[in-house]
Amino acid sequence: MNEDLLKLNKICGKAYRKAKNWYQRYVGCQIMALFFAISTFGFDYGAKISALITLFGVFASEFCRWRSDVWKSNSDWAKGRLEVVDGFGVSVDKEELRDWLADCPENFLDDVTDDEIRGSEFASKEPPGPRRAVENTRESAWWSKFLARKMILYLSLLLLFFLVGGFFALMICICELKSADAKQGLSVVQTVGCIICSVWAFILSINALRLIFDYFSFAREADEILHRCKMLLKSGNLSVQEASATMHDYQTARSARPLMPTFVWRWHKKHLNHLWKEFSSE
Repeated sequence: MNEDLLKLNKICGKAYRKAKNWYQRYVGCQIMALFFAISTFGFDYGAKISALITLFGVFASEFCRWRSDVWKSNSDWAKGRLEVVDGFGVSVDKEELRDWLADCPENFLDDVTDDEIRGSEFASKEPPGPRRAVENTRESAWWSKFLARKMILYLSLLLLFFLVGGFFALMICICELKSADAKQGLSVVQTVGCIICSVWAFILSINALRLIFDYFSFAREADEILHRCKMLLKSGNLSVQEASATMHDYQTARSARPLMPTFVWRWHKKHLNHLWKEFSSE
């Protein structure tokens, strides 16, 4: 791997990491807002203090999400350039690379790990050209399809957990009402009800329902791209235009999807790598 291609790999890995880190901070701000909302049931902070804390939390969470979106855009750019270079064998645009790195600190790429670089490698043995580009797109779309499905599963389980938790909380309230006087029972019901509302407000604030829909849409689009790649590879005459169009359509769909958490890739990379080797050997 030449130096320019290695730098492009490192930019891709570092940008993805920073996008995910900023998104984690965004979720962290939402969690702190949740605990603050719950704590107001036991402590009286005052209207002014509560308003200031809420305002600060909103600005902090939106700033973190904005920074995550910026770095995701940069990572999608680097990933797209990397796929074009690896697939078609074109040279890395040195001026573009230089201008991008000029806005970063001097040692910006020094802490990129091997795992972050390996995440951008492809298994195709074809020489650079339309066929290799389509094989790379097929491989990436296959991984995206199944990782997106895993995220749908995990987010659905998270929502189910909160739904079941809310149901049991309401059941506890009913039991408390039977064994307590009217005033105390009303207080318990109000407190638990407010906590449940706060938790569901948190779920909605991190767009959990929308994330499930977005991952579902991306998995479906990746499956369509995967089918296109199979048809193109089976055809005897594969043109550069067809390969470029397929790669571009997949990159566009990937740019619109949410971030894919690192833990999902780490948990399933061994299993999916094994399956991919069997799949690609057919």
